[in-house]
Amino acid sequence: MEVAAWLRDLGLERYVSAFRDNDIDAEVLPKLTAEDLLSIGVTSVGHRRKLLEAIAGLGTAVQAAVVTAPTPGAPAQVDAERRQLTVMFCDLVGSTALSTRHDPEDLRVRLGIATGLAVVGDLIGEGAAQERGVVGETPNLAARLQGLVSPGALVIAENTRRQIGALFDLEDLGPQQLAGFAGPQCAWRVLGESGAVSRFEALRSQATPLVGREEEVELLLRRWQQANTGEGRVVLISGEPGIGKSRLTVALFEHIADEPHTRLRYFCSPHHQDSALYPFIAQLERAAVFTRDDTVEARLVKLQTLLAPGTQDDDDIALLSELLSLPSSAADLNLSPQRKREEVVRGASRPARSRGAASAGVDGVRGRPLD
Repeated sequence: MEVAAWLRDLGLERYVSAFRDNDIDAEVLPKLTAEDLLSIGVTSVGHRRKLLEAIAGLGTAVQAAVVTAPTPGAPAQVDAERRQLTVMFCDLVGSTALSTRHDPEDLRVRLGIATGLAVVGDLIGEGAAQERGVVGETPNLAARLQGLVSPGALVIAENTRRQIGALFDLEDLGPQQLAGFAGPQCAWRVLGESGAVSRFEALRSQATPLVGREEEVELLLRRWQQANTGEGRVVLISGEPGIGKSRLTVALFEHIADEPHTRLRYFCSPHHQDSALYPFIAQLERAAVFTRDDTVEARLVKLQTLLAPGTQDDDDIALLSELLSLPSSAADLNLSPQRKREEVVRGASRPARSRGAASAGVDGVRGRPLD
């Protein structure tokens, strides 16, 4: 790529001599920072921003072709191919200046994500640094989108929004005119996880008819009737991912919607496999109706209100508050970790029983991590 021509395309040909005098070629260009631009005489903030945005797109829009002789034992050449990808573009904001003043964990990552067709090309690099080159509109869109938000934020394209359903709460940023794109592009800022109870509810419509599962539904209803007469029953639904385990449980609760019952739902996640009580923590937070904007004090009040109908004493409330990472006096109880865990489980089992539920269901399906 010719740097002078690239500057002229941006309407910034006045800086051609400055780039040439400082030996900035196609190899150096993608590595320039705001400080570098200022040092070579780009004093205009607007021009620096325009140059940095254009440079950000180089990482995905420009691929350097390096021809080398094949080496013995080297992997065979892989032809480029079109793929449907979700691409994340990450920009470490002000990395050069911040890295000298902050711990690496304090640096903030600005992210753009887009979904669509891209061309996955040849392997680039060697060893642990080896990766495939990806070019096309999708990575370019992800690169442009990340420039729309402040540090620490994540913005996604319309195609990605359709993929995630209701899993996350989003803020509509409206159509955005992005450099290199003929028409406006819709953009959405991710605010956080939504209040949807499960991935099934967030990604699928419960209105989809259940076909060919009449026998299984009848079996579940028989077990329900037996439980209502005082005979304890447990049903395990096991199978491969995607065969309709969650949909089957939804069908059961549609049939018994008008009958008195208490529904307890616990969902496991591979992201929380180191927290044995995570399903119960999430259930408690849903039952207490915690919201993202709640203060610590508001959450404590909600938890106490939830537990009030039961027989918990102050120690129980303190232990459950600690479990939810809320201020508590649990440290004053002087209990060993094992004993504290036993007391948490004992206290946690009371709220459902105290409400006099006729029966309770626990959603659990095997064959993949629970929702």
